Amino acid sequence: MDFRASYIVYILKEVDRIAVQNRTL
Repeated sequence: MDFRASYIVYILKEVDRIAVQNRTL
């Protein structure tokens, strides 16, 4: 798998996780 693709997926998951945390605060 292209390492850039997996890196983008990781970033998107991190951003989404942070967004969920900010919404619950």
